[in-house]
Amino acid sequence: MKKVAISQLRYLPNMNYIQRVYLSDVFVLMDKTKLHRRDFEHRNKILTENGTEKMLTLQIASTKDTPAKDCVFRDGFSPNEHKEIIRRSYRKSKFYSDEILDKIYPVKFDGFFDFSKKMLMNITDMLEIHSQINTDDAEDDLRGVARLERICEQNDADAYISGSFGRNYIDEFRYDIFYHHSYGEDYKGKMSKLSIVDNIFRYGIKDVENSIKTEIDLRR
Repeated sequence: MKKVAISQLRYLPNMNYIQRVYLSDVFVLMDKTKLHRRDFEHRNKILTENGTEKMLTLQIASTKDTPAKDCVFRDGFSPNEHKEIIRRSYRKSKFYSDEILDKIYPVKFDGFFDFSKKMLMNITDMLEIHSQINTDDAEDDLRGVARLERICEQNDADAYISGSFGRNYIDEFRYDIFYHHSYGEDYKGKMSKLSIVDNIFRYGIKDVENSIKTEIDLRR
């Protein structure tokens, strides 16, 4: 059974997002959706050195009507600013290393979408997740369920992996659906909603990989 998941990109994605990539044979990124200021496409939380949460937000120069694939960073802003914050926050953590952080952050990129996609691929490579990551670049005006079905068809899907909130808007669907359930808010738990860099530096790559591949809540 070929399973397809479809999502917007996430900067510094959390462990739950990476697990959805792992569960998919093909993970499709939507590049024409708009960034929403209060959503998590371009931001996520880490823990600082003193244990408080800190939101890291990419500074986007593009307007609210600019598709994600065309979004660029504000003049004078570099994602390396966040890289340094992460270094300071986790340098005393048991599994922190500059080498791992360097592997996560892309060196060469062209705008927000390219940067975040390369980061996602760097993280999945590190965790030995070999799902195919595609971009939906079709030129059409389909929305909602119709768009999801078209993407599934293009990728020869037998089943679609939805987030847990898919139950709120998917009524009829031409493909078998599995719902991937989110985990709790407690940052002390491995499946927290903090960025996965928190898990990697506090628990280690092998522990994180094992949790992603075994602690699964996937329901029909």
